[in-house]
Amino acid sequence: MFVVKAGKNKKRSTSKDRYLTIDNIKGLCLLTNVKNINDVDLVLIDKYISYYKKKYNSVKKEQEYLRKKGEKVSQKSIAISKKCKNILTFLQTIKNIPQEEWINKDYVNDQLLLDYKTIISNHSITNEKNKRLKINISFSESIMMLNEKYKYIYSLLEIENVINHAKRMKTNANNALLCAAGLSVILCGAFWLNNTNPDYTKLGKYVEITRNIDSPVDELDEAVVVIKKDDLTISDINDNENILINTDNSEKNTTNEQAPKYNLDVNFDELQKINGDIRAYILFENQGISHPVLGCSDNEKYLRTSYTGKYSYAGSLFIDYRNSFEIEDVLTIIYGHNMKNGSMFGFLKNYKNNTYAEENKNVQIATPEGIKKYEVVAAGNILSGSDFFEVGKMGTPDIIHNSIEKSNILNTGYEFKLGDKLVALSTCTGLTHQNRFVVLLKEI
Repeated sequence: MFVVKAGKNKKRSTSKDRYLTIDNIKGLCLLTNVKNINDVDLVLIDKYISYYKKKYNSVKKEQEYLRKKGEKVSQKSIAISKKCKNILTFLQTIKNIPQEEWINKDYVNDQLLLDYKTIISNHSITNEKNKRLKINISFSESIMMLNEKYKYIYSLLEIENVINHAKRMKTNANNALLCAAGLSVILCGAFWLNNTNPDYTKLGKYVEITRNIDSPVDELDEAVVVIKKDDLTISDINDNENILINTDNSEKNTTNEQAPKYNLDVNFDELQKINGDIRAYILFENQGISHPVLGCSDNEKYLRTSYTGKYSYAGSLFIDYRNSFEIEDVLTIIYGHNMKNGSMFGFLKNYKNNTYAEENKNVQIATPEGIKKYEVVAAGNILSGSDFFEVGKMGTPDIIHNSIEKSNILNTGYEFKLGDKLVALSTCTGLTHQNRFVVLLKEI
């Protein structure tokens, strides 16, 4: 549906004030087989208009030939010609809108924030004791849910930044009121809130996370275009008319079923200009969750320091200083905080569930030497003072084998073998200071 901005007198605006809805953008990207609306231009639209014109004319000629012979035209042929006509109308309508007016970021951001509030509301529970609302979904999970709708406009980092910016604006507004009331103590809490979510804006230029997309829409049976008026023009569109494309993936080729949902590409030359301690970048393939991984001469610095070197309550993910920063050891340990909002390693607790672990087992870790692929093979609680973490014993085959045998709660059937290279993602459990929840990755 095309959205029309209302003027001050609430009268209908001119056609140049129209912009595409989220569904319009999604439909256009799916139809032209691109990952992002920024990849669509008029040349590409003309290409698909030409393609569907040829398709439409070909089907119409075939129908005319059958009618001349006195034969009945099949329902499938009629449906294809109708789809062709609707797609052509859809593309021509968009082409007639100036490209710089396709997207209204204020509208997109408002819709994104409304959807975020809806997700939080739908995944919240009320504590009957004190009537306080508790969030039952992690921040990372909510971002991934939003990504399904907004991936054709924003990257994961951009979605996160829109939400964090709104939170900061709200916090700043609250802080202004508190200052007026003289409540300076609470302002310290606002500083803490602004530092619990990592801001990776600076990394966006040098870290590319791309989502794999389906094969091009070639056969019209793969797309259903819904348009209420066949002869639709800009002047004909009103707020109640739908122009959107729905795709049915149920019968698509499944040869790429095992392909990762996301891929990682990192420019370490530029990244390390920001901070020379950035040693790696980790991506959880099916979730799109990614973080820089740092490493220095101790295990203290990045407990409360971001990748920019500034204070951050959430800290950073970092490699144990006793490990090789190239991630070449038999066992490499990466630490991260178990944040309540799901950031950093706050989502690792989901790996206690076998189904979740199986669906999200693939992980990529990029280093300056290249990208390595891993899969989750074990997860469980390990005492922080155990031999698994001890100097001189860390990475010893017997210790690894015994730790997995005692602690693994996943039904992966994994048994450690000489030659295996493992990465342990370690975070606190929130129960005691002595327990660590560890997700074990094996290089594949």
